[in-house]
Amino acid sequence: MEIQRRPGAGKKGKRMKFRTILLVLAALLFSAGALRAGEPTGTQKKSVIDEVKDIYVCPSNNMYLSEADAIGAVCPEGAKVIKWVERMVAENWPREDVLELVSNLRMGKPLISKTGVPECSKDGKIKVEAFIMSYCPYGVKYVTDTLIPMIDALGDSVDFEPYFIMQKSPDGKFNAMHGQKEADENLRMICLRDKWNKEVWLKYTKCFAKEIYGNREAPKDWSYCAEQAGVKPAELDACFKEQAGGFAEQDLKLSATYSAYASPTAVYNCGNTIVGAIPYQNIAGQICRLISGNKPEACKKM
Repeated sequence: MEIQRRPGAGKKGKRMKFRTILLVLAALLFSAGALRAGEPTGTQKKSVIDEVKDIYVCPSNNMYLSEADAIGAVCPEGAKVIKWVERMVAENWPREDVLELVSNLRMGKPLISKTGVPECSKDGKIKVEAFIMSYCPYGVKYVTDTLIPMIDALGDSVDFEPYFIMQKSPDGKFNAMHGQKEADENLRMICLRDKWNKEVWLKYTKCFAKEIYGNREAPKDWSYCAEQAGVKPAELDACFKEQAGGFAEQDLKLSATYSAYASPTAVYNCGNTIVGAIPYQNIAGQICRLISGNKPEACKKM
């Protein structure tokens, strides 16, 4: 992947030089001799270390250290950082200096990035706008490994809406990356979402993932999954032919708003996005952080 050089890149060298100085200074202090003063109180030590875990991103998995700890993910770089921080706290380094040093360390990239759209959080809720392609393996994986486990864990706290990534040609025909079968399936799923509801869409999509997309030897027809979701195939087909194109305009508009052109792109509370089919257990901590106010029980246990 090529990344265009950003404006102000010349300043990066100065920041890197500053970071190097900080690291050298820290190394000298650590090797200078015995630790000063007595061990800080448990509360003080825990507070600073917890803050460090919330800002340090593991290079090996791009998870915050606090999240890696919560699920038992390995982060050897983070373990070294915590040992350094424990010594800094023991030497009575000011909290601000500790956090400044850690924030300038080389680390991974947070999974969550900003969309540029204002936040739209509600108390105790996480809004999920999932942009997928029906025949994209990663889009299917997002539904089965991320969205469904999220709903299972957080229940009514998840306010989700599925959207589909497509293009519309000048003649009004919808196109999709994986061909006409995907464009047609996207439109059927959009019908299920808008003419029925997202719960019906979820039932259909679970069936689609298992019996159509995931059944390579003897895949079922879309009408089978419609019946499994409690929808009459003739009614779904009528919506597909007569209404789906109008419903899909919203998908095109929102994809452009969020620049959501990769499947899957999940937008959380309007202002935050994660690209890729990352299992829910690996992002649970970050999702819980985005829930303001009264958090669901699953988040309180983390």
